[in-house]
Amino acid sequence: MGQADFYGYTRDIKPNGQLISSEFATLSVAGSRVTIVQAVQATYGQRAEPKFEAGSSALYWVTGQPMGDITMGRLVGADGLSGIKMLEGGCGSLRSVSVAFNGSGGCADAVVAANGLNFRDAVPVSVGITFSAGQLEIGENFSIRAAHMSIG
Repeated sequence: MGQADFYGYTRDIKPNGQLISSEFATLSVAGSRVTIVQAVQATYGQRAEPKFEAGSSALYWVTGQPMGDITMGRLVGADGLSGIKMLEGGCGSLRSVSVAFNGSGGCADAVVAANGLNFRDAVPVSVGITFSAGQLEIGENFSIRAAHMSIG
């Protein structure tokens, strides 16, 4: 517990590592680790439609049809276009996509979560590449849609 300041406010300082830094995150697609990742966004949701009963204040939820979206952007390195390589020849499906939080780096005392997000039964949605004369980097991005997500 910290010491009160001259306003009487006491701040509770948490030890280093309470939040997970992105430097611990790794992305694997179909069992292959993706490198030079700049951004990943993953969402998983289901439809939820409200239904009302006439003459009543009752509300009923009709739910189902869950699915997820994973979008990744990375710089292209010596391994080439990894997202495109991983998606080609997959006959429209991927067995797994994993985002883990147990990589290496950061402070030695940092607490790292061993759990990650696992998506499976996915299909590619889009693949792209970006570059311009004003930028030195070449980037790629891809999006996939997944039928299942679990934490583990």
